[in-house]
Amino acid sequence: ESTASIDPPVLFLGNEVQKKHPIVRDWTANDPNTVNIDSLTQYAGRYNPLDNLRLESVYPVVQGYKDFASFGLRMNIGDYIGFHRLRMSATYSPSESLPKDERLHANFQYGYRSLTVDGNYNGADFYDLLGPTKTSRKGYGLGVRYRKNLLFDTPRSLHFSVGAAGYGGLERLPSYQNVETSSAELYKASTSLEYANLTNSIGGINKEKGIGWSLNAGGNYVNNELYPRISADVHVGVALPIAHTSVWLHASSGKSFGKIEEPAANFYFGGFRNNWVDNQDEKQYQGAIAFPGLEIDEIGGSNYAKLMAELVLPPVRFRRVGGTNMFLKWARISLFSSGLMTNVDRKFDSEEVLTRRRAVNVGGQVDLRIMIFSKFRTTLSFGYAVAQEREGKRQDETMVSLKIL
Repeated sequence: ESTASIDPPVLFLGNEVQKKHPIVRDWTANDPNTVNIDSLTQYAGRYNPLDNLRLESVYPVVQGYKDFASFGLRMNIGDYIGFHRLRMSATYSPSESLPKDERLHANFQYGYRSLTVDGNYNGADFYDLLGPTKTSRKGYGLGVRYRKNLLFDTPRSLHFSVGAAGYGGLERLPSYQNVETSSAELYKASTSLEYANLTNSIGGINKEKGIGWSLNAGGNYVNNELYPRISADVHVGVALPIAHTSVWLHASSGKSFGKIEEPAANFYFGGFRNNWVDNQDEKQYQGAIAFPGLEIDEIGGSNYAKLMAELVLPPVRFRRVGGTNMFLKWARISLFSSGLMTNVDRKFDSEEVLTRRRAVNVGGQVDLRIMIFSKFRTTLSFGYAVAQEREGKRQDETMVSLKIL
């Protein structure tokens, strides 16, 4: 006679707890009808956000200014609901390699609903310490932006934004870190209209089909001259028969009106634009001014046309890589190739100082999603691209980036 093993019964942990600790049987909530709701009211009346402003936090911070570290404090102020939001930081760079007038840094950002006001003096940022993409600039600036949701019916959305800013004491363009200015003062205005209708199938980890576009207009005012500019971006995705596989086309074009010799009258392109540690979207290569394989801001022009084709492969999912506190969830592979032409209206002429420029690239990126404490999402990305400009040498770029949270 054989004796087969019998699996133990299912253990209900709640039942086991009450058997071991009978006191929990008395831990029951009262009947809601017996609670006097009015007695729990703390305040009744009109809510005034300004009367409810409070200091939320003060803590030390480390920031980056160019290639130097700065140390200081950050302060956050807001009301209980979040209508008013004020973020301020002040840091100091002790390095003697910096001129004295560039060692103090200050940033602030104030938000009220759809309105945002920000300013800086020798603006610094933490992520400038950890990669090639820099947002810190010498000088001072003050800007205001208004953003309004015209349609928010997911997956469809339509946003409108308008903004203006002024800068002084500049040595580099505010939007392009490697381009010197022709004047220490610059004023700019911009407006944009953005639409998106992007979807994915059940189990998809990213958008797999749909369309998104943006229309942008604005101008730079420098050296007593105005340089208007317009641009447009379109993203179209088509899902393939293979599950979670899609093909995307990213097209962008723009034109600036004015003297091509003026740096503020040009667009500039180059680089993956990820930092080694970053807080931006990991797919920075999809951006209009990105061009993996070239140096950041290497190619410029007063007008441009750019087209990228991208193939997103099915994700590889992992079941047992890591432990409870940190584990690998999935890996995503994207392959892409781009073509870029600037100064389209000019000829290829080696005798001209400013001629039409053309470049192509091919590359790929692998993104690994890492979960920390089963809740915090972190993405580790690896990218590589090869680019070549017309009649120029071949260049390549390797990218490693960790997007935290």
